[in-house]
Amino acid sequence: MVPFLYVYLSKAHETGMHSWEETYAYLPHPYDLLHIGHWNGGVIFAISILNQIGQWGLGKDLVLRTPYHFSELLVGFPPVTLALAFWGAWAGTRYGTARYSRTIWLIFSVTNIIILLLCFKLGPLSLWRLVFHLVPGAKGLRVVSRFFLYETLPLCIALSLACDFLLRRRQYVLTTVLLVIVVCEQVNFSPVLGLSLNREQALYDSVPEKPAQCQTFVVADTPPAVPDSGYDLYHGNSFAMLYSELAHIPTPMGFSTFNPPDWDFSSPYNGVPGVTDIAVRAIHYASSHNFLPGLCELSITKNTASWRNLYSIP
Repeated sequence: MVPFLYVYLSKAHETGMHSWEETYAYLPHPYDLLHIGHWNGGVIFAISILNQIGQWGLGKDLVLRTPYHFSELLVGFPPVTLALAFWGAWAGTRYGTARYSRTIWLIFSVTNIIILLLCFKLGPLSLWRLVFHLVPGAKGLRVVSRFFLYETLPLCIALSLACDFLLRRRQYVLTTVLLVIVVCEQVNFSPVLGLSLNREQALYDSVPEKPAQCQTFVVADTPPAVPDSGYDLYHGNSFAMLYSELAHIPTPMGFSTFNPPDWDFSSPYNGVPGVTDIAVRAIHYASSHNFLPGLCELSITKNTASWRNLYSIP
């Protein structure tokens, strides 16, 4: 829990974090414990087999080829992986080789069951309210879904225990089949967050050498032809974080679950009607936080970039 406390406690002090009503909307339902992923490899393979059988017998597909739509509440695990892990944890408590080992697996299983019960919501009810009010730094929208990342480790332990239980009973074929299914469940054909390494690398490579007087910077982005709230909020800020990290130059831009109260770097554009130029907002923010000297603007388009010193602007 130390990484959570390190990140969220400082942000809680700075921003006050979120209300219970906002957080509740991001709590998963019990059925969200199952998650096969967007265009999961195992599901695609099963659909292909079923549709081939349908073409042979009926001359048509048996299953529609519909994608598995992404949602921020899909925080769980593939079904066979999950079932095998639950069974492995139960087998450890029931068939452990020594009494103390059965006790250890019982504690392990009960602990993770409590964790799952805390995380979910059922109608208007959720035990996470206790965590929300009692644990420092827990007042964040996506705390629960990120907490599920930690559940990957005990799930893998229980999965290994299930395989060990089967192999001790010489169930080699069954174990092999189950592991093949588990591996297939991890294969996914959707792009990761829609990011393109080549596109981002080309944009980064297009940035000319930073002028010596630039000690901090903001990004002036080009708005998309069609209004897009995701692009509007993330693209310029994401690139600012990327360039800051790789070029070792600080920026007040970026995006987080919690932003400072006077942060105003969404819509990072210049010359757009109805939007205050990013340069004006950056100068005001830098003046308020005492880092105006050395502030520059990095203007980016699709494949070109240029620098401008904002400190010299009257």
